[in-house]
Amino acid sequence: MAVRELEPITRPRSELPWDDDERTPVGYRRLLVPLDGSTRAAGALEIAVELAEGSGAAILLVHAVAPATVPGVDPRTALEIAKTDATAMLERGAQRGRARGLHVDELLVTPVDGEPRDAARAILTAIRHTHDVDLVVMTTHGRTGLRRAVFGSVADRVVRSSDVPVLLVPDAARCHGADPPCGSPDAGPACVLVALDGSETAASAVLPAAQLATATGAGVELLRVVPNHGSGEGPSHSTAVTRPHVEDDLSRWADALLDAAPHLPFVRTAVLAANERRVPAAIIAHAARNGAYAIALATHGRGGFTRLVLGSVTSGVVAAAETPVLVVPPVGRR
Repeated sequence: MAVRELEPITRPRSELPWDDDERTPVGYRRLLVPLDGSTRAAGALEIAVELAEGSGAAILLVHAVAPATVPGVDPRTALEIAKTDATAMLERGAQRGRARGLHVDELLVTPVDGEPRDAARAILTAIRHTHDVDLVVMTTHGRTGLRRAVFGSVADRVVRSSDVPVLLVPDAARCHGADPPCGSPDAGPACVLVALDGSETAASAVLPAAQLATATGAGVELLRVVPNHGSGEGPSHSTAVTRPHVEDDLSRWADALLDAAPHLPFVRTAVLAANERRVPAAIIAHAARNGAYAIALATHGRGGFTRLVLGSVTSGVVAAAETPVLVVPPVGRR
């Protein structure tokens, strides 16, 4: 699949909220949004437009054309019809961003030598060829249903191979801007919730989460889930932890984040005690109670959602969350 060269999007370092460490992510330059004409994809585009407005980023819209089969129509003619329809769809999407003063590019990926359409391959090719894409915003499921989307869908394939974080937007996503915040009316200021497990791999999601928070005006909450062997479960801010070093570990990451991103409105920590089988539901409920714009998690990158840093916990969060989920690839892939 061939893609065309796009003009790089750059900004002076003085305009970026991060320090000069090359390993530290900078403000978004270009957001990639796959479109397929569905209302679900349109919802992901709306979130991308809001993020672009908050960060000054450009948007790249991508669509992979399917070889069309129309009775009585030559395949080449049918393909041209499909390309015309797809081009019109991309243009409609682009106009939504341009009407709000954003820079929007459109990329139509067509089959080469009769190969079938492969949406995931088209998205990954665009990421690698464009070079300055630093976030993919896409729906978690198209026509296949939520559970199938979590295992083996286009979204799963993109997450497995993407070099940049992927913001997965579910159908029921309620987060369309940080003001008013998501969740209950008394949730307080919006935040990006980072689910940690004590490992360096999980903590690699902290700065990308802060990058997302910067674009939305939200703060960051660092959450550590600990086993609860009693009869109850619930959140606790620096109280009732299973092991004392959990608080110290969260404080260390909170301090490091405040040093790297002092512009954030807040960085807070929480410890959540939960029965192992209810961890995904507990994380989702905690996110709703605390005004989460999104839930951020890191992946080991060894085979999709079943190998994410929190294993089945993450797949459970992706399957049931009503807020977007930011999936961060391992450092070696970024």
